[in-house]
Amino acid sequence: MRVLLIKSRSKGGISSHIQHIITGMRAYNIEFQEHEVTTAPIKIIKNFAMLRDNIKKFSPDIVHIHGYKALLFIVFIPRHVKIVVTFHGFLDNLPRLKRKIFQFLLSKVVNKADRIICVSKKLTDQSSESLKIKKDKVTTIHNGVKISESEGLHESGIKTSGNGNVILGACGRLTEAKGFDILIKAFNKIKDAFPVELHIIGDGPAFKKLKDSAQDKIYFLGFQDNPLETMCRFDYFVQPSRTEGCGTAVIEAMSINLPVIISDAGGLPELIEDNVHGLVFKKGDVDDLTRCLTMLLSNRELYKHLGAENKKWVSKNFSISKMLMKTLNLYEEMMGEEVYEEIL
Repeated sequence: MRVLLIKSRSKGGISSHIQHIITGMRAYNIEFQEHEVTTAPIKIIKNFAMLRDNIKKFSPDIVHIHGYKALLFIVFIPRHVKIVVTFHGFLDNLPRLKRKIFQFLLSKVVNKADRIICVSKKLTDQSSESLKIKKDKVTTIHNGVKISESEGLHESGIKTSGNGNVILGACGRLTEAKGFDILIKAFNKIKDAFPVELHIIGDGPAFKKLKDSAQDKIYFLGFQDNPLETMCRFDYFVQPSRTEGCGTAVIEAMSINLPVIISDAGGLPELIEDNVHGLVFKKGDVDDLTRCLTMLLSNRELYKHLGAENKKWVSKNFSISKMLMKTLNLYEEMMGEEVYEEIL
């Protein structure tokens, strides 16, 4: 079997997701190639030509397209080639006009795909409705993460910073969609009531605006190739997104037994049981997030309870191995071949 992975340039969750798939294909000796595309007007014609040539040379059995932008290139894939598309997020984080244009274009081409993967049930439902996708084509495969060898944080209790503060942590691209402005506003409300500081991993276009709104005890750590190393020093993890496909960073945080506070945006509520693995607040609601932060910081017993079983929960439901098996088995079903068994 030969698989061509088509993607647009990206950092973070999508990039990690693709690398996990590549790891699985190598383990099962599946021949593959990657092809990066861009929708920049000045380069789009050249990109079309390069993709066409690559398909001719590599002759893939399956083309797996990742993301909405890359999906536009589906029109250049020959009919005899099987096509899988993975949607990683919602269109609603785009400006209104751009969202309408993308929605119109995608609805015209998406049903050329043989199968469509969405990284959450919420995304599956919304994509099926907004893009008029045939329901028998769509399946949900949540993101997966590597299960850390760490024993987790609860065995040694709360890990404080050098000055004795409890560490609230967050990780993601600094954009409006990720909601870090909401987190900063909530943190500014409680920072003087508790010995706490906020660490944010990531970079992006909203950095200056967020930096300007931040008061003391807030630290921007920038982009990191391996954020999990830093996350191991957190006491709590917060995902304040306004919109979110699945939330790989949340799964990674739970894989090291961190209690999490998440918004109810997109597919995030599918990742946890409220009051078992963490707390859920209303997206965009600063006061509700403030309530959750206050509840955790003022109750040590709640800290010990929340997240205590998070690593086991992730291992059971959101491991890389499970995500890979579902993806590779989908390939096999499309090709009418033997289904893979889990070996990773």
